[in-house]
Amino acid sequence: MAWVYILRGTSRHYVGATDDLQRRITEHERGSNHTTHRLGNRIELVVAKELP
Repeated sequence: MAWVYILRGTSRHYVGATDDLQRRITEHERGSNHTTHRLGNRIELVVAKELP
């Protein structure tokens, strides 16, 4: 299964896809990704949808 998700930061949104949503959210929260690092300190999961 795969996941498509939207994160909201201080002033931006990020759309991503992964096969392990929990792992990916943890990576985003750690700031280990340069793309989501620009979202700021507060990252909120807006929506996630699991797809076959």
